[in-house]
Amino acid sequence: MSRRNTLEKILRSDIPDVTVRRGFRKSLSKFKNRNAAGLMLYEPRPYRDGKRTLIGAYSYTLVLKPSEIWLLASTEPAMTQSHLFERIFERSGESDVGIAGIQETLSDIWLPLMWMRSRRVLAGRGFIPHEFMTPWNGGLFFGKMEKVEKLPEGLASPTVHVVTSKTKGTLSYILPDLYGEGDKRSLAFTNTFVDSTKLQPHQIALRDRLMDFVVVHRRVIDYLKLTWMVAAGNGNPFTRDIMEIFRFESPAADRIGAALSDMEEIVDCDEWRREAEFSARSRVRHQADAVAMAAAKVDDGSV
Repeated sequence: MSRRNTLEKILRSDIPDVTVRRGFRKSLSKFKNRNAAGLMLYEPRPYRDGKRTLIGAYSYTLVLKPSEIWLLASTEPAMTQSHLFERIFERSGESDVGIAGIQETLSDIWLPLMWMRSRRVLAGRGFIPHEFMTPWNGGLFFGKMEKVEKLPEGLASPTVHVVTSKTKGTLSYILPDLYGEGDKRSLAFTNTFVDSTKLQPHQIALRDRLMDFVVVHRRVIDYLKLTWMVAAGNGNPFTRDIMEIFRFESPAADRIGAALSDMEEIVDCDEWRREAEFSARSRVRHQADAVAMAAAKVDDGSV
């Protein structure tokens, strides 16, 4: 563990805004040394998309074994614009919160929502939600599910890089991307934050239901986050070993099903539908405004 602890100190000093999980497995076998220690880092990272700066996140899972080192790198299927954090600091009154902690919180709702959507599509029932809301610090984040075709540079399937004492160089293994389909990838895009003082009554009721959902189903939510971080739920040997080293447990199928059913109830409630319709109208209005502004620039010769 000393190597792991030393490495953690170095990483924390080089990457101050990061969240860290630790793992350790001590072998009880007299015939096979299976000791292993691990670090899992979650790091926000900016991407340039034309004139916009988007904020995404990487997960790095490092496993230290007696004769091997693994590094699993994966990219979260979620992004925000940089101005979102400006809104957070302005509207929440919080000035010492870390971007990494907020970015991780953003996936508390869209992940179970995405899995619920898939179940709903297969069952052929109900409308398919695209908008989502996430509770934080008494307020709500607002976002939309999208599918992107042109992925930002460096966005790829989870990849394990292995260095061993038995081979020269690094061996790489690609794990399944549970959020990718061909050249497309599902993406949760969080747009803005509204603090508690500006929420409307139906938004307050929705926030309270979502807060209760997160408390009741925290274990399922944390497991679903592992589906993009380490391909949890896939039977490959790297994922199985990582789940064991970090002592991550897979919730029972009925527990996951209960969480998705509760999410479905929330999506079907009047407050969610009302907010989804309002968000859709606002998006159309903003798009129309953008087109009008672009046309005006052409007319006055500024473009």
